[in-house]
Amino acid sequence: MLPLSYGEDRQSCSEGGRGLDPFTRSIARTLGARSQFANLAAYAAGQPELFTKNRGNTQVSFAQNEYFSFFQDEVQVRTSLSVSLGLRYEWQSNIPDHNNFAPRLAFAYAPHRGQTVVRGGFGIFYDRQPEFMKQQALLYDGSKAPR
Repeated sequence: MLPLSYGEDRQSCSEGGRGLDPFTRSIARTLGARSQFANLAAYAAGQPELFTKNRGNTQVSFAQNEYFSFFQDEVQVRTSLSVSLGLRYEWQSNIPDHNNFAPRLAFAYAPHRGQTVVRGGFGIFYDRQPEFMKQQALLYDGSKAPR
């Protein structure tokens, strides 16, 4: 969704949001095995020092939804100074913490009405948790091993 913007001479506001398409993943994966050898001679002789084999159910299925929304207000305080305030909210269905409010504050200052502009800002930002992390947690959680 494109942001909605509106404003007057010295102030403009924008707001928007988006939901990423909900999806369900079903994954089948080979767990595999690994051999570790002490040296090349042991490798050539086929005598591993350590052999590890992953076992368990290699199929997992999960759903994930993601949404975000934001509001931003920009004010032209003087001809040489503008200030922006904003707030963003992000949500993912597979994360237990839903208090993901992210405030933003920024300014732009042009001293002496010249071509030089000093900009600065502050914000809290959240990174999304990729579906790969949920997949790995489900595959290797210890409860999929055969009994």
